Amino acid sequence: MQLIQMKMNPMNIMPMTYNDMNNKDTQLMKIEEIIDAKRKMLINKQKRLQFMSKQNAFLDAVREDYDKYNDYIVKQKHEQMKAFGVLNSYITDLNRSTKLTKQNMVDSKEEQRKIVNEIKSIQHNLDEIVKETKGIK
Repeated sequence: MQLIQMKMNPMNIMPMTYNDMNNKDTQLMKIEEIIDAKRKMLINKQKRLQFMSKQNAFLDAVREDYDKYNDYIVKQKHEQMKAFGVLNSYITDLNRSTKLTKQNMVDSKEEQRKIVNEIKSIQHNLDEIVKETKGIK
């Protein structure tokens, strides 16, 4: 019991010396410095995250514009193929339904050959566009 009484008695508590208080102050200052450094680090990370978020939003907008442009190109290529197909059909019908001179027939066949080659070229370009962008979307 006597031991318990000694612990409870305020007179038995050792008073803090100047060095003890100085050490405690130093420790508290170090803790405050660490807290301040961590706060600054978190603020910097937050700023960097906001910047990266804006960059990401910008890149998303660029990608969306690219997708729209790519879709437009694909649509244009399809329309070109359709137009050349109509021209090819017209020349075929013209050859069947009218009597052309031999030179006109040669010219129309040459034009059909050019049209078919252009259709093949457009189809090849379209296939390349689709192939290259397939994995992106």
